[in-house]
Amino acid sequence: MKILVVCTGNICRSPIAQRMLEQRSSELGLGWTVSSAGTRAMNGHDMHPESARALRALGLDPLPFASRFLTPPLIADSDLVLCLARDHRAAARQLAPIRWRTIITLREAGLDPAVSADRNAASLDIADPLGKPAAEFDRAAAEIAEAVDAAIPVITRGL
Repeated sequence: MKILVVCTGNICRSPIAQRMLEQRSSELGLGWTVSSAGTRAMNGHDMHPESARALRALGLDPLPFASRFLTPPLIADSDLVLCLARDHRAAARQLAPIRWRTIITLREAGLDPAVSADRNAASLDIADPLGKPAAEFDRAAAEIAEAVDAAIPVITRGL
């Protein structure tokens, strides 16, 4: 399975989620290929230093990494697109409307598909830590880890 993780600049949240999903896939022998992109990213930028620090604190390697701008071909080449917020989901769906069912938020991926839920609730968003203190990057990393752990069983069962 190919998973694409999307945030805004592809330097804070989506790289964290990418590394966490890669690690879980490896640990569980899932064979997933995970990449990331941003709705307003500039190609080739390094991961934000605080995101890299938060990953290292969790025992994950932030390197190598280079940001990418989200494009229709990136979406088309993915089986599942996991967005860190509802605005990313909306932007990705505009780029590839035919793929709307496979473009969801990371937190949405952790919801049981049989249970009715508000798919537009603000609680589906993981706040952007950019421009905030280091503690906000740690909070974002913790929220992403929780969402990844909730999503993996649902994804492996088939959304």
